[in-house]
Amino acid sequence: DYEAMEKMTADLKIAIIFAKNTNSVAGASVTNPVVTDFVVNGTFDKAGVIDPWKTTGGFQNQTTATNQNGAFTVPFFENWNPSAKVNKMYQTIENIPNGAYKLNIAAFVNTIAEPNESQYVFANEDKVYLTSADPTAYEVYTIVNNNTVEIGLEQTTATAGWMGIDNVSLTYYGPDADIADVKASSVLAAYE
Repeated sequence: DYEAMEKMTADLKIAIIFAKNTNSVAGASVTNPVVTDFVVNGTFDKAGVIDPWKTTGGFQNQTTATNQNGAFTVPFFENWNPSAKVNKMYQTIENIPNGAYKLNIAAFVNTIAEPNESQYVFANEDKVYLTSADPTAYEVYTIVNNNTVEIGLEQTTATAGWMGIDNVSLTYYGPDADIADVKASSVLAAYE
C-alpha cells in the first residue's frame, strides 16, 4: 500500500543520512577529534538566511546582522526586540552518531543578568552561562545518547532585548569518549 511505501522511503532516507554522518566521523576519538559538518548554516554567511535555525519568544527581528564584532565574523544571527523577552535561538540536529561532542558557539546579549543564571549557550541539557555582553566564544561539552542534539542560545528571564550567535560548529570525539578526557585533551591542544 502507498502509505507503507512512503514510510519505507522515509526510513531509507534517514538510514542513508545516518550512514553518511557516521562515515564522515569514522575514526574520531579523544586524540583524533573530527570537526563535523552536522551544523547547518553555522556561520550565517548569506545575508538574511537563518534556516534551519528556529527561535521562540516572538522577537521583532529574526535575521542576520553585521553590527557586532569580537568573536563574530559577520554576518551573525540576531534576535532583536524593543523590549526584553524570554527567547531561544536553536537548531535540532538528528541522525548523528552517539558519543561525545564539543559545541563551539559565539554568542552575545545586550544586557547580561547579574548574577547570570538565565542566559546560556547549550547542547542538549548541558549549558555554559554567558560571561560577557560582548560577542564571546564558548564551548559546551555533551554526550549524545539518542542520535539527536539541540544546540543554541537561550535566556529564561526577560533580561535582554538583543541576542546573537555566530561561528557554530560541533566536534565529535567518538562513541566511547568521556567528557573529562575530552576537556583535558582540549586544554592540552590549546597549549600545543
